[in-house]
Amino acid sequence: MNSLRDLFNQIAYLTSRLDWLTTVDLLLVTLTFYLVLSTLRRSRAATLLRGGLVLVGVLFLFTVLLPLPTFVAILRGILLIVLVATPVIFQPELRRALEHLGRIVGLAPLERQTLAAQVIQPIIRAVENMASNHIGALIVLEGEERLDDIIETGVPIRSVLTTELLETIFFPNNPLHDGAVIIRDDRVMAAACVLPLAERFLVAGRRRGTRHRAALGVTEVSDALAIVVSEETGAIGVARFGEFYPNLDEASLRDHLFRFYTPERDRPRGWAYLFAQLRRTFAPPQRRDWRWAMTQVGLLLVSMVLAVAAWLIVTFQFNPPQIVRYTEVPLQVEGLPDTLLVVNSLPQTVSVTVQGPTDVLQLQDPAQIRAVVDLSDGQGGEHPIRVKGLQRQLRLLSVIPDRVNVTLEPKVQRTVPVRVELVGADELPPTVELEGEPTVNPPNVQIEGPATTVEQVTTALVRVSLQAVRSSFRGEFPVTPVDAKGRPVSSLNVIPPTVEVFVALRPRLNTREVAVFAPLTGEPASGYWVSNVEVQPSRVTLQGSPTILSKLPGVVNTQPVDISGASDTLVRRVPLDVPSGVIAVDEKGRPVGTVEVTVTVEPLEVTRSIRRPVELIDAVPGTSVAPAEVAVLLTGPQPILDAISEDPSLVRVLIQPPHEPGTHQVTLQVIVPDFVKAEVIPRQVIVAVPGATPTPTTGLRAVPRR
Repeated sequence: MNSLRDLFNQIAYLTSRLDWLTTVDLLLVTLTFYLVLSTLRRSRAATLLRGGLVLVGVLFLFTVLLPLPTFVAILRGILLIVLVATPVIFQPELRRALEHLGRIVGLAPLERQTLAAQVIQPIIRAVENMASNHIGALIVLEGEERLDDIIETGVPIRSVLTTELLETIFFPNNPLHDGAVIIRDDRVMAAACVLPLAERFLVAGRRRGTRHRAALGVTEVSDALAIVVSEETGAIGVARFGEFYPNLDEASLRDHLFRFYTPERDRPRGWAYLFAQLRRTFAPPQRRDWRWAMTQVGLLLVSMVLAVAAWLIVTFQFNPPQIVRYTEVPLQVEGLPDTLLVVNSLPQTVSVTVQGPTDVLQLQDPAQIRAVVDLSDGQGGEHPIRVKGLQRQLRLLSVIPDRVNVTLEPKVQRTVPVRVELVGADELPPTVELEGEPTVNPPNVQIEGPATTVEQVTTALVRVSLQAVRSSFRGEFPVTPVDAKGRPVSSLNVIPPTVEVFVALRPRLNTREVAVFAPLTGEPASGYWVSNVEVQPSRVTLQGSPTILSKLPGVVNTQPVDISGASDTLVRRVPLDVPSGVIAVDEKGRPVGTVEVTVTVEPLEVTRSIRRPVELIDAVPGTSVAPAEVAVLLTGPQPILDAISEDPSLVRVLIQPPHEPGTHQVTLQVIVPDFVKAEVIPRQVIVAVPGATPTPTTGLRAVPRR
């Protein structure tokens, strides 16, 4: 049922989006189906057409009501086969329609004036003779459209037209007298031909036989002229363009024949012919018949249903409506008076679901969609959310949430003083101290916001950190409104949002800040070097006589640190070497007599090259390797490489050759001590395993050792 509900939703959407162009399209398609159904209604294809429509309707309901993916796939294949077979099934009807179209377009009529003298007179004499003797006859004169299909239904004659030949053919008891005679130019092509019967009423109040219906039928599907001689009354009639002209005399018959074989001035052509055909086809009978009216209404309703179905199928196939959900659509407030403020929290974003054609959804930019709450009425409470920025052809299905509750308050302003809070003032270095109170510019700020919130503010607080500060400074700092208990008050606008604060610091008397340096004595062990020296604390404050302090350099030394023979990192607590009458203190003012010195000693990185033999592991007896000795380039700490130089066996070059007989190229593996990197030259060797003819090592040559 979900699919059926979705279908109804899609149809409702499409119907709501109908415009004048789509309406014209539907009317034209409805008219086309109406013409086709009216044409096929009384043909042999009518029953087949009705069965096909019923079958398609039933299958459509099944596919909509039930989720049958396999059945739908098979149905699509069947519909494709039906589309291919349709021209074959409805071949006669399609051919008739094309013939009508050909007559509508029309080509220049053939010049047949020369046939009039040869054909008209023999036909008139034969028709008058048969009419006077009450001999029934049906003569068809071929026009611009060839009647080969009808000729094939009769007996071929292909003889020159004469009066005697026509009278002989229609003489009673003659095997050829039933059926029609087809005349092309001045020759009788066939006799006893079967003609299509007319499907509409003849002259009201008069009963006409099959001969008259056949004469009218052949002129409905071609531009031929049919002459009928009634066997009962001997009356002569002519049919042309689906119209029947009864009870003709010799002059009238001659006039019809003359106009048929000469350039026509009264024949409707082009659009005039089309309208004439439509008028003859769909003209109601001259006598009252409610069944005809009901039939036309039924055909019109079926045509409308088929037109709507075709429109839906084409729409769903090429540009189907889709439902898309846009999340994180920003919610904005519009129309809010300047004297009011929203004091409650509103959703930042909403979810919007829209429906529309695929091509329109592809053009929709999600960044242009926005949700709006209109507060121009200045009233609080629930307000609907409207969506803007959608393409014109998109339909809004839902907004989540679709309404919001808004609380409004009057907007007020108030001036409050700025108070500076110095953070870390008690942790200033011993060398500096505050000089007076900090200054603020401007000293007051404007607080703007809801009335109840603004009333809570007593001052505007500026926090300034003095961490690691050693001199006066000036800077811009943000302002925070606070209440009487120093708690921040949010949702307010501060004008200006920042203020300028100047903090003055001055040096303390009898103090000086200097760096600490640790001198080293001795040398580290062979192959090692000092990579770093770190002193903690790295700076101290000296307190003493200003005269002595002014003579000191900007650094104070420690006692020397002996690193003789060191091969690892040293950590020593070393006394400071300060002048007499001077003491050192740290950043918190505590006396400092010693400092911690960390000396990082690391081995030197060197590179050496040695040659090592290639060792075979788990090899077949008799296996040989070339070359048998390779060069190994070593990089690492000098002490380890010195140990390798004394004992080269610490480096091994190994291979595990295959057991298959023959010559193989094998990659070498190197085993070295930790902290050492090795590179083998060459990286691969040739291993010959006995048991097969060795493969020549073409292109390999020995490299002399240097």
